[in-house]
Amino acid sequence: MREQEIVAAVRKTAGLEDAGHAADATRATLTVLGQRLAGGEPGDLAGQLPAGIKEALSATGEGASFGVEEFYRRVMDGEGHGCTQDGAREPPGRSSPR
Repeated sequence: MREQEIVAAVRKTAGLEDAGHAADATRATLTVLGQRLAGGEPGDLAGQLPAGIKEALSATGEGASFGVEEFYRRVMDGEGHGCTQDGAREPPGRSSPR
C-alpha cells in the first residue's frame, strides 16, 4: 500500500475530517506500537511500510511493558488533535462487544 492509501483507510475507519489528522493519528499509533515492540520488531514492521509512515517507528524497540489503557493514553498524547481516550479506542459509529 502507498502512504495515501493507508491514510485514506485510517481517515475512513476513524471518521476523521481530513487526511492530515489521519496521518497524525497513524504516526502516533505506530510510534506507540514501536515503543511496545522489542528488539528489531519495529524495524521489521517499518520495512513493510511506505516512506512517510515508516519513520514513526524506530529501528529497535524498548519492549516497554504497558497495558492497553496506557497505549491509548500515549496515542492520544502523540496525536495532537484533541483525541479523547474513547476516540482512540473506538471509531465513530462502532461499539465494542460487551
